[in-house]
Parts: sequence; structure tokens; C-alpha cells
Amino acid sequence: KQWYQRRVAITAGITQNIPKLRKIQVMSVLTDRSLILLIGVGDLLIGLYLVVIASADSYHGLGKCEEPYHWLTSAPCALLGVISTTGSLFSVFAMTTLSVTRARNMLRGLSRSKEVTPMGVISVIGLLLLIVTFAITIAVFPLVSVLEDSFVNALHFPEVNFLQGFVTKDGLQHVVESHYGRARTLTLDGRATLSWVTIRALIHGMFTSNYGGVTERVRHFYGSGSVCLFKYFVDRDDPQVGYSWALLALTFTCFILISTSYLIILLLSVRSSRSVKSDDAARRNARLQRKVTLIIATDFICWLPFILIALLHTLEVINATSLYALFSVIVLPLNSVINPLLYDDAVRGAVKKVSVKLSSLQSTATLR
Repeated sequence: KQWYQRRVAITAGITQNIPKLRKIQVMSVLTDRSLILLIGVGDLLIGLYLVVIASADSYHGLGKCEEPYHWLTSAPCALLGVISTTGSLFSVFAMTTLSVTRARNMLRGLSRSKEVTPMGVISVIGLLLLIVTFAITIAVFPLVSVLEDSFVNALHFPEVNFLQGFVTKDGLQHVVESHYGRARTLTLDGRATLSWVTIRALIHGMFTSNYGGVTERVRHFYGSGSVCLFKYFVDRDDPQVGYSWALLALTFTCFILISTSYLIILLLSVRSSRSVKSDDAARRNARLQRKVTLIIATDFICWLPFILIALLHTLEVINATSLYALFSVIVLPLNSVINPLLYDDAVRGAVKKVSVKLSSLQSTATLR
């Protein structure tokens, strides 16, 4: 219930910001509002993912499914993975850009009175399109068919009894080498490790086509678990280990930039307030200090343990497979819920209004 109330509040904040964009006269405010809007869009995508995966779990029992092969190789599972990854990256990249932009403006001493110009609007739109395109590309890239040797985990052959469950590339290569002979398979592909295209052709050649042959289902990048998320917990021999760790490193770099930017903002604000000694300035500084502390703390509390556990899992110090759903579905989305409340006063105002309204409705329902 609390999660639903927060999502409603954030949605209300986003809808409030849309008409405000039309009235903005200041360039820096237009940039801030646009990026905050994109953070909200990313948050809504994560909310959509959580609602759909929870509905699918309650209806199909994903966590208890005895034959998960259809779900983990399905297009809906891949689509949910793309949605969750895209939403997360929208928020991360928009927060990073917003933080760096604000810090840069303070360092340069730019005036907030710079008027909005057509070229300024085009630059903001271009910035948003760049973030959106980059995030979607990262999310969709592992599903590109020509790159399957770097991302496909295994194949499933429903009609073949001796190839039960998901069979990895090493397992299938052993099967085709036993059937055709190692020398022939190496001649066909020219590599010690066969490609998925060659393995499919050889497996299909092992069976007659009189009865339709055999079909296979691909366990794609997002099919590593029943919740269909980006595969951050990878083993050393996983084909996608480099890609997963590249994104983890990029995410960690983004949070370092966010933290550094807000520390710069805080230091410059404290320095400027010393020249203007007043109670209002002191209160503003105190509020800013609390805000910066919360931004940095929530980012690192959510992501630092996650990255550390991913590292320990890759190094085979621990087996964190059972913890993946906990972190990915509960811990990391908390960051997306909290950040809109920290980055924009309009969202915080909307949260208060919606919370008061929901409380009054709940009180009325209780009295009845």
C-alpha cells in the first residue's frame, strides 16, 4: 500500500511539471525540469515492471514454476527486462546529468536569468534524446541476434528427451562432437568453441525432418532468472561477464559524479552564505546539507552493497544467486522511489498533497 501511494504521488508530480515546462522563462530551470521529468519517466517504467512482474507471479507462480523454460525464453520476459533496465538507466543518467549541470552552473557563476531561446530548447531536447537513446541501446543490445554468442546462456529442446532442461554451449558442443567427431565439427566452424549458429545446424542435422525436425528455445540475456532482470550477478565463464561489469562500472561512475557534484554545490553554497550572514541563509544551508547527505547516502546504500556482492559472486567467494531478486526487485527500486522526492520540490509538494488526501479518504472510510 505504501509503495502504491508513493507511485501515485510521483505520477502526480510528473503531471504537475508538464504544464510548468510551457511557462518557464529561465534556461537553467527548463533544463532542470526536463531532466527531473525524465527521472520520473524512468521511475514509472520501473513501477510498471514491478506491477507486471507481480501480476505474472501471482497468476503463473513464476517463483514456483516447475517448468520455467517457456517463461525464461519468452518475448514478454525479454520485454520486461528491457523495460526495467531502461527505466533504471533513465533515472541514473538523468540524475548524473542534472547533478553535473547544476555544479557546472555554480562553478561558472552562471545567472539563472538567462532566457530560454529556440537554440536552448533544441539543446535540451537533444540532451534528452541522447540520454534516452543511450539507455535504450544498452537495454536492447544483449538481445541483438548477431551478438548471441556473447549473450545467449543456453538452449532448450522440448522434443529431445536426452537434452533435458537448459543446455549450455559447452554441453551442446560435447553432444555434437560425440555425434560427428571433433575433427569434423572444427572443420565446419574453424574455431575451438562453436558458434550458436553452427551448433543449431549440427543439432538439427542429427534428427530427421520427416516429423518436423526439432525446435529450440533460446534462453536470452534477461532469462537468467524468473524476474527477468539485467544479469548483474555473473560467473567468470558467463559469456556476458564483460558487458555486465561494464554497466556496473558505468553506474558506479555515475554515482561518484553525482556525489562529487553535490559536494561541490554544498561547498560553494556554504562559501557564498558566509558573506551574507542571516538566519535565512543558515536555514537554507542546513536544508541543502540534509538534502546532499540524503542523496549521497541513498545512492550508496542501495548500490554499493549490490556492486560488492556482485564482485564477490563473480570472484566465486560467495554464491549470491538467491539474493539477486531481493536486491533487484526491492533494494534498487527504493532508490528510484526516493530520488524524485530529493531532486524536486514540486514532487515533494505533490507527495504531501496526495498523502493528505489519501489519509483523509482512509479516515472517512474508517468512520463509515
